[in-house]
Amino acid sequence: MNRFAILAATSGVCLILTGCSGSSSPGATSSTTQPSTPAASASPPSLASIAFTAEVASQVGGVPVASNPHVSTAIGAGTDATLDLCGATFPSEALRVQRYQVFFLDAAHPDRQVESNEVVRYRPGGATQAYGEVRAAARLCKPVTVHGVHVSAFVIQPPDPRLTAEQLTVVGSQTSAKGTVWSVAVFQYRGDLFDGVYVLRQTKEQALGAAKALSELAAQRLTASATG
Repeated sequence: MNRFAILAATSGVCLILTGCSGSSSPGATSSTTQPSTPAASASPPSLASIAFTAEVASQVGGVPVASNPHVSTAIGAGTDATLDLCGATFPSEALRVQRYQVFFLDAAHPDRQVESNEVVRYRPGGATQAYGEVRAAARLCKPVTVHGVHVSAFVIQPPDPRLTAEQLTVVGSQTSAKGTVWSVAVFQYRGDLFDGVYVLRQTKEQALGAAKALSELAAQRLTASATG
């Protein structure tokens, strides 16, 4: 869920995901006539093993976070969305199989959410569809005011060669009665997996710096874990 209420028509303070569904090549035909036992396929990695821990988030993101982050694994319609960018509709939400999202609070200011990391496993082809949908939504995003928060300065960042080939990074400012904060959402896809890194900081430079460091690590983990 894009929990930094970032760039999306959602309530509260939230953060906000390329899809590469590789096609498999035909396997070689066995030359023996004896029945063979199918090779046991390795179990896919758990989503929790791909997502950041509080220790990793603190070290890489540059802001110490609380050691007991909130975790959500629900994939129900509406309240547990993965894609909610700019109030668009995302049919790919129905293609999610598993979801694991962890929310990190500033250790010094426990009322402030500073980062979130979300990992999703889709049905075959679902990540590709999701990537297309979120890119289309980002291109049409306009400034909007939601629940007293004005979201503007929406910018799609250039591709980063250190991330997965299927990537999207968006930046925006959020202004309310409490002031202005900057949010960055980095969407990455590999196979049937998705990883979202969502960051909130007081300045644009801080937000981009933290998001860059965290998303590069996410790309490494995603590439190592993808099975699509």
